[in-house]
Amino acid sequence: MKMNKKRKNKLKKVAHICNKQAKFTLPTFIDALIKAFDVVLSDDEIDFLLKIDTDKLSSNNLKERLELPDKKFSEIFNGLIQKGVIWSEELENETLYYIPPMMLGWFEMSFHGDKITSEKENFSNQITKYFETFRKFNMPIIRALINIWIKLRPPMSEIASVKVKKTEEKTIDIGESLEASDSRVFTPKNVNKLIEQYGDKGRIAVTNCLCRQNWEIQGEPCRLGLPLEAHLWLGKVADHVLKYKLGKEITKEEALELIEECNKKGGINHIWHNNMDLEEPEIAICNCCWDCCASIGNWNRGMMPIRLKTSYLSIIPDESKCVGCGTCIEFCPTEAISLKDEKAVHKDKLCIGCGQCYLQCPEGAVELIPMERMVFLPLKKKSKWEERIKS
Repeated sequence: MKMNKKRKNKLKKVAHICNKQAKFTLPTFIDALIKAFDVVLSDDEIDFLLKIDTDKLSSNNLKERLELPDKKFSEIFNGLIQKGVIWSEELENETLYYIPPMMLGWFEMSFHGDKITSEKENFSNQITKYFETFRKFNMPIIRALINIWIKLRPPMSEIASVKVKKTEEKTIDIGESLEASDSRVFTPKNVNKLIEQYGDKGRIAVTNCLCRQNWEIQGEPCRLGLPLEAHLWLGKVADHVLKYKLGKEITKEEALELIEECNKKGGINHIWHNNMDLEEPEIAICNCCWDCCASIGNWNRGMMPIRLKTSYLSIIPDESKCVGCGTCIEFCPTEAISLKDEKAVHKDKLCIGCGQCYLQCPEGAVELIPMERMVFLPLKKKSKWEERIKS
């Protein structure tokens, strides 16, 4: 059924509310995004969300603002919680409810649970069309403008490396300048430390990975074979997920085992912060890959450039250890490595410090060194993305 103009305008307002909740926003002028909202939300749910706006409200404040009968209020409220469009935050004396960003937020939570409904399928179809539309703008002049736009924006997320062995401190000349981090505090981050931090407080939950679930629905299961249930929620969002049974509680030991499984298959540890603001606390670890990921995967598909923060740089300090097997090239999510004269050549500016080359190299030729910096991955040309992924 075609949505009428009034409903479409309301849905656009909901999309703008979601965007106001994040430091990194998504374009709302593409019809597929509004259609994704359209297949999920009823008229009553839209009106409910518009009255919440960008506020964080207690249950009593919500009821006062909505002025609905208790039964009707509960029906709409619980429906929006299950759809991932309302989140909660536990304070000392009360619980506050609010509309999350689209990403990281509503999109990821919308795919909780194992049952694939027609609503989820329709939502997946529209979200896929939405990101594929980005590729239509991948033309010479527009591509350059998009690259400038993203390069000037704050980083959307950061990469935590695999577990790194302690090495002696050393200074290495990499032969080029790299973009320093915007942050003043340097804290090398690896995913194991993050799990220890939140696991000790019992605040980790796991749900399906939006990215892999979406591509499975589209008939393209993960090329790397990563598990579907692998998205880890941390801290206050884990509290919300567990309170409303949107996912499962997971111990730090189980979380570390899951991460190790994903890493061995080529998974990278993508860290997301509250409101997509790196100054805010971490709320999720997306164990994703170069194939499925809504950021790295879409970059590989020529849909979008991305800007990330990382704490490490991979290097090959002793070229003689490299036997030219190409394993690092196969697993590198950003094609930062190539072969020249049967030796691996590293493109430092494309390295996101995920540690896949370090982990996978059978000869131990790769090292990870602490180096906090911003990495910008420019929009790929068609000839480049078609080399790796055709979709």
